Amino acid sequence: MASYFVGSALDLPCDVPNHVSYIQSWIKVLKSDTREIFRAAADASRIADWILSHHPAHVGGCDVAGDDEQSSAPTEALAA
Repeated sequence: MASYFVGSALDLPCDVPNHVSYIQSWIKVLKSDTREIFRAAADASRIADWILSHHPAHVGGCDVAGDDEQSSAPTEALAA
């Protein structure tokens, strides 16, 4: 999902390889936990926001998640 969010923000074409198996895997997950799609989408959104925060055209200007809070944890990890 994160790659789709980033691609969408950058106007890149979307081509999910093996999309049938990808959808089937989500069907299996959703049968056991119907809320997982929301957790996965939230995580993907935070990941996309972090990736885009390092893209020159989007620094300070793109917020995929819809909130202004961005995690500094990955940046701290890179600095260590």
